[in-house]
Amino acid sequence: MTVMRQRVVSLMGAAMLALVFGCQSSGGGDDEPVCEDGGQTYAVGENWGCSDGCNSCSCLEGGSVASTDLACIGECTPEECGPAPGMPNDLCEDGETTAGPGDCERQDDGSCGWTIVECPEPTDPCDDLDCQPCVDGQCLGEDEICEPGEWFDAADGCNSCECPESGIIAEASCTEMACIQECGSQADCADNQFCDFPYDACGIWANTTMAGTCMERPEMCDEGGVGACGCDGSYALNPCELQSRGADYQKYGACLELDTSESVCGTARCNAQTEFCEISINDVMGADEPEFYNTCASLPDGCEQGDCSCMGTDGWAECFDHTGYTFVVYPGG
Repeated sequence: MTVMRQRVVSLMGAAMLALVFGCQSSGGGDDEPVCEDGGQTYAVGENWGCSDGCNSCSCLEGGSVASTDLACIGECTPEECGPAPGMPNDLCEDGETTAGPGDCERQDDGSCGWTIVECPEPTDPCDDLDCQPCVDGQCLGEDEICEPGEWFDAADGCNSCECPESGIIAEASCTEMACIQECGSQADCADNQFCDFPYDACGIWANTTMAGTCMERPEMCDEGGVGACGCDGSYALNPCELQSRGADYQKYGACLELDTSESVCGTARCNAQTEFCEISINDVMGADEPEFYNTCASLPDGCEQGDCSCMGTDGWAECFDHTGYTFVVYPGG
């Protein structure tokens, strides 16, 4: 087949330059011209993929073949790309792109080489949200943000916090000083605290008004004990058990002993229905001296348990009934 070095406009479209070459007439009954390419014959007007594997061909009048004039470039091989770059692959911040050496492929300048993938430029996630203020893709209220670097009071009222770079208050770093929270009962403390009164007296000398301090409840306690009453009138084997439940220890007693009909009165036990507890503070100091003495006494006629209004105590004694059981404290003797 004789190749003609004449460029013509390809009939395949887009006004591409084409290489036109002649072909022999091959066996047509009326000597009708046909085109040949790669051992195949084509009729006038027929289009096909050229035998070179990358161009398009058409059969023209007279048996000439029109072809697009594209340079046929094959895929790159690792040998053509050379040694792979000695650098790691890392996952980008978008969580999808892997940066570092990519595939061995043809580069923009036509040479073979290893494509290096770079992380995409970070975008502000707030750009897609219609809210203000917006920080790190979160729509926040004015009370949830702060100025990065500024200090502000923590919600506990005793610590301070520094606003983080994100501007989100919830992510602020705060001091961790122990906060002194006064209390008059368990209701003044958090769920993981108990109201701790001085001298284990449940604040009775201050009429239970903000005389205690909120403290963390113990998580572990020793087993056993001789019995202990709480400020709320509850009973446990030892003070630690009471505090783990949220009640401080009442050293004078005034609660019902578990599974009995007796109320606790210091180291004594009284009839829970007919007797009240008398506590006399010991004014004699000494290592072997008790802090107080305890005795059981009969309730006055018509006086019910846990009701100081019928006790008729004089000015030298204090009557208490906040636990539901009556106990009278004498200041000395």
